[in-house]
Amino acid sequence: MSGRATEPDRGGGAARSERASRGPTVLGTAPLPGSDGAAPVLPPRYLACLQILEALPENRSGADKTWVEEALGAFREHYRQAERAR
Repeated sequence: MSGRATEPDRGGGAARSERASRGPTVLGTAPLPGSDGAAPVLPPRYLACLQILEALPENRSGADKTWVEEALGAFREHYRQAERAR
């Protein structure tokens, strides 16, 4: 025995296996209305652009990325000080 708690079978095996065949999902998200919940298909040109961007020197492992933390901090501070317009 693995020591893990298991949920009792409550029926609905066909629906459960159908959900499992769709692959992993992100908790807290729902498919867009009118979609089948499948992952989007990205065009080859878009994927090629991503490869070019990921290969840039500033995106490589070991590159200085402190600017990212600074930008996120500035973003958070800006919205922390924001006031709701009435």
